[in-house]
Amino acid sequence: GLQRQPRQCSPYKSLRGFTWMTGDQDTWYTNWLKDEYPGSCPATRCVVLSFGAGEAARHANYKWLDGSCLLAVDGYLCRFSYRGMCERIELGARRPVVYH
Repeated sequence: GLQRQPRQCSPYKSLRGFTWMTGDQDTWYTNWLKDEYPGSCPATRCVVLSFGAGEAARHANYKWLDGSCLLAVDGYLCRFSYRGMCERIELGARRPVVYH
Protein backbone atom coordinates (compact mmCIF):
# COMPACT_ATOMS: atom_id res chain seq x y z
CA GLY A 1 0.00 0.00 0.00
CA LEU A 2 0.88 3.67 0.10
CA GLN A 3 1.90 5.30 3.37
CA ARG A 4 3.19 8.78 4.31
CA GLN A 5 5.22 9.42 7.41
CA PRO A 6 4.65 12.53 9.58
CA ARG A 7 5.96 15.83 8.16
CA GLN A 8 6.60 14.33 4.69
CA CYS A 9 3.97 16.28 2.75
CA SER A 10 4.81 16.97 -0.89
CA PRO A 11 1.53 18.24 -2.37
CA TYR A 12 3.13 19.13 -5.70
CA LYS A 13 4.53 15.63 -6.35
CA SER A 14 2.34 12.92 -7.88
CA LEU A 15 2.38 10.71 -4.75
CA ARG A 16 2.19 13.73 -2.39
CA GLY A 17 4.97 12.39 -0.15
CA PHE A 18 3.48 8.90 0.08
CA THR A 19 5.74 5.95 -0.61
CA TRP A 20 4.96 2.37 -1.52
CA MET A 21 5.56 -0.08 1.32
CA THR A 22 8.67 -1.15 -0.61
CA GLY A 23 10.07 2.38 -0.20
CA ASP A 24 9.61 3.35 -3.85
CA GLN A 25 8.17 6.74 -4.78
CA ASP A 26 7.99 6.28 -8.52
CA THR A 27 4.66 6.03 -10.30
CA TRP A 28 3.11 7.06 -13.60
CA TYR A 29 -0.48 6.75 -12.35
CA THR A 30 -2.44 8.52 -9.62
CA ASN A 31 -6.18 8.93 -9.11
CA TRP A 32 -6.64 11.32 -6.16
CA LEU A 33 -10.22 12.24 -5.27
CA LYS A 34 -9.35 15.58 -3.64
CA ASP A 35 -6.70 18.22 -4.12
CA GLU A 36 -4.24 18.40 -1.27
CA TYR A 37 -3.18 21.64 0.31
CA PRO A 38 0.20 22.13 2.01
CA GLY A 39 0.10 21.49 5.74
CA SER A 40 2.19 20.20 8.58
CA CYS A 41 1.24 16.50 8.15
CA PRO A 42 1.45 15.66 11.86
CA ALA A 43 0.43 11.97 11.59
CA THR A 44 1.15 8.89 9.51
CA ARG A 45 -1.41 8.51 6.70
CA CYS A 46 -2.40 5.64 4.41
CA VAL A 47 -4.20 5.57 1.05
CA VAL A 48 -7.50 3.78 0.48
CA LEU A 49 -9.60 3.30 -2.61
CA SER A 50 -13.05 4.90 -2.43
CA PHE A 51 -16.22 3.13 -3.51
CA GLY A 52 -19.89 3.92 -3.04
CA ALA A 53 -22.92 2.05 -4.31
CA GLY A 54 -25.28 5.01 -4.64
CA GLU A 55 -25.76 7.12 -7.75
CA ALA A 56 -24.36 10.22 -6.03
CA ALA A 57 -21.16 8.37 -5.06
CA ARG A 58 -20.28 7.03 -8.49
CA HIS A 59 -18.13 10.03 -9.46
CA ALA A 60 -15.81 9.14 -6.56
CA ASN A 61 -15.53 5.41 -7.23
CA TYR A 62 -12.01 4.05 -7.48
CA LYS A 63 -10.46 7.36 -6.45
CA TRP A 64 -7.61 7.57 -3.94
CA LEU A 65 -8.19 9.04 -0.47
CA ASP A 66 -5.71 9.47 2.33
CA GLY A 67 -6.79 8.65 5.85
CA SER A 68 -5.75 7.22 9.17
CA CYS A 69 -3.70 4.03 9.06
CA LEU A 70 -5.44 2.90 12.26
CA LEU A 71 -8.91 2.46 10.73
CA ALA A 72 -9.94 -0.91 9.36
CA VAL A 73 -10.76 -0.99 5.63
CA ASP A 74 -12.19 -3.63 3.30
CA GLY A 75 -9.18 -3.54 1.00
CA TYR A 76 -6.03 -1.65 0.19
CA LEU A 77 -4.19 -0.07 -2.71
CA CYS A 78 -1.36 -2.18 -4.08
CA ARG A 79 1.19 -1.90 -6.84
CA PHE A 80 2.14 -4.75 -9.13
CA SER A 81 5.25 -5.01 -11.23
CA TYR A 82 4.15 -6.63 -14.46
CA ARG A 83 1.21 -6.59 -16.84
CA GLY A 84 -1.41 -9.27 -16.46
CA MET A 85 -0.70 -10.01 -12.81
CA CYS A 86 -4.30 -9.30 -11.78
CA GLU A 87 -7.34 -9.62 -13.97
CA ARG A 88 -9.36 -6.46 -14.53
CA ILE A 89 -12.34 -6.01 -12.21
CA GLU A 90 -15.51 -5.40 -14.20
CA LEU A 91 -17.43 -2.31 -13.14
CA GLY A 92 -20.75 -3.17 -11.58
CA ALA A 93 -19.76 -6.75 -10.70
CA ARG A 94 -21.81 -7.89 -7.74
CA ARG A 95 -19.54 -10.59 -6.46
CA PRO A 96 -16.59 -10.57 -4.06
CA VAL A 97 -13.12 -10.17 -5.54
CA VAL A 98 -10.48 -12.54 -4.19
CA TYR A 99 -6.85 -12.56 -5.35
CA HIS A 100 -4.63 -15.58 -4.72
